Amino acid sequence: MVPLGERNMSEEDIERTQMISVQDVPEEKLQVRKTKTVRRLSSTGRKLIMVLMIAAGAMVAYSGWKIWSGLRAYRKGDAVYENVSAAAYTETKTNEAPAEKKDRVSFAALAEINPDVVGWLKLDGTVIDYPVVQGSDNEYYLSHMFNGDINVVMGSLFLDCEADPKFKDRNTLLFGHHTNNGSMFCVLEEYKKQEFYDAHKQMELQTPDGDYILEPVAGRVMDAKIPFMLKQFANDDEFLNFVNGFVENSTFAADTAVTAADRIITMCTCTDDFQDARYVLICRMVPED
Repeated sequence: MVPLGERNMSEEDIERTQMISVQDVPEEKLQVRKTKTVRRLSSTGRKLIMVLMIAAGAMVAYSGWKIWSGLRAYRKGDAVYENVSAAAYTETKTNEAPAEKKDRVSFAALAEINPDVVGWLKLDGTVIDYPVVQGSDNEYYLSHMFNGDINVVMGSLFLDCEADPKFKDRNTLLFGHHTNNGSMFCVLEEYKKQEFYDAHKQMELQTPDGDYILEPVAGRVMDAKIPFMLKQFANDDEFLNFVNGFVENSTFAADTAVTAADRIITMCTCTDDFQDARYVLICRMVPED
C-alpha cells in the first residue's frame, strides 16, 4: 500500500494537473471578443431616407391613380357613345317604314343631343361607328365627347373647323384620338397592314345632305412637326401631286385611284412610331345613289 503521506501528495499533484491557472493560458485567448460597432445614421440621413420613401410611395400612388382614372374615363366614354348610338339607330328604326329600314342614323335625334353633328362614320367589323362633329375651333372636341362631357382620352371625331360642313371641299380633314382601349380612331393604323386593307376597302359616311362610300386610297406615317395637311389646291396638278405623294409612300396598295374630278377625305390620328407621329389615311369620296 502507498503510505498515506505519499498518497496525499499524489492526489495534490493530480489536482494541480487538472487545474488551469490563468497565468498558463496564452494572452490572446483571454481577450474578450469585441462586439461589432453599430453605425447609426445621422438625423439628416434618416430624414433623407424618409423623404425618398415618401416620394417613392407618392409616385406609386400617382401611377395607380393615373391608371385607374384612365380606365374610368374609357369606361365612361364607351358608355356615352353606346348611348348615343342606341338613340340614333333606335330613332331611325322607330320612324322609318319597314322597307326603308337599314343601318342609318337619325340626324334629328343626334341634333337633339348635339347640334354640332355633321355626319356619322362607320367601318364595318371595327369599333368605328361614331358621330362626326364640327366645332368653332380644333381644340374643344379634342377633350369633349359628343354629349359635351369632358373626356381628354377619347374626345370626339371632328372636322377641321374651317371645312365645309357639307363635305364639299376638295379635301376634308377629319381628326380623332388614338386611344389605349382600341376605340375612336385607334383602328386607322391597322391600315399599316395590307391584309387589313384587303378586308376593309370601304367605309360609310352618312350626312344630313347625302351619304358617301369612302374608299381608302393611301395611308402613311407623318411627322406632325412638318406641315402635311393641305386643304386647298391651286389647280388639279397640285391636288393630284398631293394624293400621289401619299400613294407612293403608302403602307398598303389600294385598288382605287383618285382623279382630278374626285373629292377626298383625309383622316388623321396619333401613332407611336416616333414622337409626334401621325397616321394619315386618304379616302376617295363616292356619293351613294
